[in-house]
Amino acid sequence: MMFPRSLVSIILLAACATLTSAQEGPAVASMTVTGQGSATAPATQVRMAVGVTVSAATLDEAKKDAETRYTSIIKALKDLGLEETNEFHTSGYNVQVQWSNSQRIANRPTERPKIVGYQVSATVEVKTGKMEMAGTILEKSMNAGANDIKGPWFSLKNNQALRKEAITKAAMNAMSDGATLTRATETRISRILNMNIDNAAIQPVAPMRMARAEMYGSSDSNLALTPRMVTVNADVTIVFEIEPAG
Repeated sequence: MMFPRSLVSIILLAACATLTSAQEGPAVASMTVTGQGSATAPATQVRMAVGVTVSAATLDEAKKDAETRYTSIIKALKDLGLEETNEFHTSGYNVQVQWSNSQRIANRPTERPKIVGYQVSATVEVKTGKMEMAGTILEKSMNAGANDIKGPWFSLKNNQALRKEAITKAAMNAMSDGATLTRATETRISRILNMNIDNAAIQPVAPMRMARAEMYGSSDSNLALTPRMVTVNADVTIVFEIEPAG
């Protein structure tokens, strides 16, 4: 017996639809809850950038002045007992040409810019666990010629323990919120469908803004910097399958 092609197609489509429906099964009721957690601990290391920026009419003059100051800064750091490479290293050296501003005069061609000088900068990055020396490092560096300061930034040498604590708190808060929601809606949690850590990172500690040496006062100011607290935040999202409590 021959069936029309269109009828055969309809039968096949109906069969496929029935099979797909059977494979998918009943819809699963679920709820998604996000918990937040944080953990705080005293900073265990300090990082800063101490540098020198000088300008001169000639490149040789600018380089000589910058290198003299830079060498003095390195010596000062070593005299404080800091280890080169392990606790400080050169993070940047830059030479920039300084140009005159071109001026437009009425009814005349634009004047070409001219080189009027050179700017040379050198930066040393310091990262150490000797927290009590933070202020001394800044002062000694400035006394040695540093005139461009960034930081200090406070952080942790190892944040794994604090990270685990924050994640644990976030997960517990998500579970607690989920339990509260099911009690309020007369449902219950049957299983966990999915979990995700959205974020578990150190909250950046706002650094002191870039400064010139005079902002810190004279060499006799005995600058004291109090170690900052460091916070790790975490967000944990859990998807629960739920069912009627009865």
